[in-house]
Amino acid sequence: TPNRKEAFALAGIPETSRSSDPASDPALREVVDALLSRLKPALLLITLGEQGMLLAQRGAPPHHIPTVAQEVYDVSGAGDTVIASFTLAVAAGASPLEAAVFSNHAAGVVVGKVGTASVTPDELRRSFRPYNRKHPTLSLHEPSGRATSPRAPPRGFSEALVFGAPGGR
Repeated sequence: TPNRKEAFALAGIPETSRSSDPASDPALREVVDALLSRLKPALLLITLGEQGMLLAQRGAPPHHIPTVAQEVYDVSGAGDTVIASFTLAVAAGASPLEAAVFSNHAAGVVVGKVGTASVTPDELRRSFRPYNRKHPTLSLHEPSGRATSPRAPPRGFSEALVFGAPGGR
């Protein structure tokens, strides 16, 4: 998960001014194409600071995920939060886009703190509440009316990540 500056350097392309729409930024698209072609990753997630993230996969147009950060005090460790939470989400069964949205929320929380910081389940839940109203198909749902069986599966990957799998799994 390189940031924009690192992605340009890795691609060997001089960084230019940013477009207001990262998904259609010609220079950023050139970088994405170069990195996907040369390195052949399954996924490429580039962090873009105040512009959010860009998720790219070979053969598909890149997907821009706007930032959800409300306040930015310190970006120390934000990239580490992105890769850790993205990997956690994918390991829990999230699609790449769901994982990117999840990691965007985690990073949005930690940059609102001073110094390298962590994100708690409660902070993630609060971060997702406004997002859930705008994006119901890619949202974190709080548990409600869960079956009483301890073996009942969570409704989605994000519920399991933030609220814990039922039955202590």
